[in-house]
Amino acid sequence: VVVIPNGVPAPRPAESQAPSLLPGADPHLVIGTACRIMPGKRIDFLIDMMAELNASLPGATLIIVGGVDPRHADYWPLLVERLRSKQVANIHFVGPHSDVTPFLRLFKAFVMVADQHGCPNASLEAMAMGLPVIANSVGGTAEQVRHGVNGFLVSGDDPKEMAQQVRHLLVDQTIHRRFSAAARATAAKDFPMDRMTQRYRQLLASPTRKILATPASPRVRLLALKTKLRSHSPVVDKR
Repeated sequence: VVVIPNGVPAPRPAESQAPSLLPGADPHLVIGTACRIMPGKRIDFLIDMMAELNASLPGATLIIVGGVDPRHADYWPLLVERLRSKQVANIHFVGPHSDVTPFLRLFKAFVMVADQHGCPNASLEAMAMGLPVIANSVGGTAEQVRHGVNGFLVSGDDPKEMAQQVRHLLVDQTIHRRFSAAARATAAKDFPMDRMTQRYRQLLASPTRKILATPASPRVRLLALKTKLRSHSPVVDKR
């Protein structure tokens, strides 16, 4: 088994402008995330987290970049109702954007909670821009986020816990600057795009490396087995 982590390119100039902040928003207290809007991305948890954050840090804003996943269209009305019930009005849903760079430049920290993660690109892109990341430790997230160094890892079960870590980063500028520099260094040193592409080239060029695809179903596995057996058996004419 060969594990090749994702790579992230160096930040580039933004191709478009980010929208204006919501009225009353403090530009020094903007956090954000980028993901599809679906249950697995735990937007409901982020709403609860913002409800906790609002109690201790008025003026903070959460910007969510991404559209509603059509397969989970029924999730959106649930989020609208949760926003109403929690009395949260400082989350800005900006829809899908091919270029998230303008938004990353607005953020002071990147938040991410999910049921599953591989080696998430969204957090790597944020770190490359010097954003500390606050996320739950799922999948490869803990390989990117070093708790207390370039961000914070949270349980993903307690919105108040995450709100406290977000507030810590937004209020303490000394820690924010240190975490920001560490996040940028981690992305550049441990997850460069050229290293990822080089390792893929080496893997594909290796004459001894076989890339195997797992059959998608028992039927496919049975057909594959029959094909293999036929290839090792004499041909019999049954006509």
